[in-house]
Amino acid sequence: MISGIPASPGVVFGKALVLKEEKIVLDTTKLLMTKLTLKLRVFMKAVVRLLSS
Repeated sequence: MISGIPASPGVVFGKALVLKEEKIVLDTTKLLMTKLTLKLRVFMKAVVRLLSS
């Protein structure tokens, strides 16, 4: 049985794009509290700038 979310009724034959899952790599570098505070401040300024535009 074929299943999925139809875009329109009917049957179609053709090429399909196969999406493959990729391994997620996380950076686990520890930050000093001073660097963390600085990075958080930069992020918050960017958020404020985005929301005020």
